[in-house]
Amino acid sequence: LGEPYLRFSAFMTLMGGAGTDNRHNHKYYLNPSNGIYEPIEWDTTFFTLSSLHRPLTYSQHDIDALFFLTPHLVYQRNLILNQYLSPEHESAIIKKIIDRSEQISYEIMHDKYKKNAAGSDTWVLTNGEWRDNVMQLQQRVSERFSFLRKELEKTNLTIFIINNTTIVFD
Repeated sequence: LGEPYLRFSAFMTLMGGAGTDNRHNHKYYLNPSNGIYEPIEWDTTFFTLSSLHRPLTYSQHDIDALFFLTPHLVYQRNLILNQYLSPEHESAIIKKIIDRSEQISYEIMHDKYKKNAAGSDTWVLTNGEWRDNVMQLQQRVSERFSFLRKELEKTNLTIFIINNTTIVFD
């Protein structure tokens, strides 16, 4: 696992992303310049209510399960994650939500059927609920950022006792 996977893991942790499990939603690019497979974010749900307090070591697939058993990789990922948690990044994500909602606001407000672009399903969503959902999404971003900042402030201490004589702190 190289730097691209560390950035991918930090990004997925930041967003509370899920969807890449042992069965589907894995996309990788084989970088010919270094021979490393680089993960591509694909088909992921972000900032859901269930992901607000998703732990730093949340895993749905075997690659992450092994990754989280390697302390120096988790530490490097957390350094990247800490950079992503800047107030500027938080503001940029919220601004993107506001900008995107403004771009599609007219269509949402004037489509009385709220047809789902992926199929024939109809959303049951009033214009007031649309505005409320946009606000809730912004709040969830701030809540996720706050949760992760607090989690990264915690210190974990692992003690290994070897041959009943040596104590190693990690």
